[in-house]
Amino acid sequence: PMHAYKTTSPRLAENEKVCVCVVDPYSTGAHVSAEAYYRGFKVLAVWTDECGELESHIPHEVAAIDDLYFAQIRYPSAEI
Repeated sequence: PMHAYKTTSPRLAENEKVCVCVVDPYSTGAHVSAEAYYRGFKVLAVWTDECGELESHIPHEVAAIDDLYFAQIRYPSAEI
């Protein structure tokens, strides 16, 4: 069964001006991203070559969050 992500963390208006960068946000990093999101932070995902196939290991309750990341980038990019 699908579970909804739950948190008891307060959403603070002052957090909306701050960005949290999570590198390779799979597994535990996905939960860190969700906590930051629900606390009101903008969340930037940086995906590296190190995570490889683990990039798809996102817990269902986190994957169900619309607009979790305000942006996602890949590092190193093909442009480097």
